[in-house]
Amino acid sequence: MPTKIVTDHDVIDIGGRQIEVLHTLGHSPGHLRLWEKDKGYLFTGDLVYKDILFAYYPSTDPEVYLASLN
Repeated sequence: MPTKIVTDHDVIDIGGRQIEVLHTLGHSPGHLRLWEKDKGYLFTGDLVYKDILFAYYPSTDPEVYLASLN
């Protein structure tokens, strides 16, 4: 059962590990990346892949999406 809605730059403590929530602008609605700065880990889901972006929603904006990757 969810206990909280996370937003951009929220930090989640998972037992001594700090995970920062990063909203992926321009991708599918609500898509997040999770950044663990101390370890240098970025959990991307389907954000980073070899082929063309096929997730087109009314909110999809390829230019904003590419900027959010940077």
